[in-house]
Amino acid sequence: MPQFLSEKIEVTIDKAKRAPVSFIWNKKEYKINEVIAAWHDWGFSEGAPKARTWRLRHHRNYYRVQTTEDEVFEI
Repeated sequence: MPQFLSEKIEVTIDKAKRAPVSFIWNKKEYKINEVIAAWHDWGFSEGAPKARTWRLRHHRNYYRVQTTEDEVFEI
């Protein structure tokens, strides 16, 4: 069963491909074997004022990845 964890991770990005290649979580490094899916979020935070402008938007990149140990994560 999927589990949501809101914890910081350190991600290493391949700048040429603009994709993650590994990440560190709980002092363990996970090497990424495959990026299964990628999507972007340009929304507003829950507490954003009603008069929303482009300056208040956030930009987040999300990835569903499979590690070399066959684990699947959304980062």
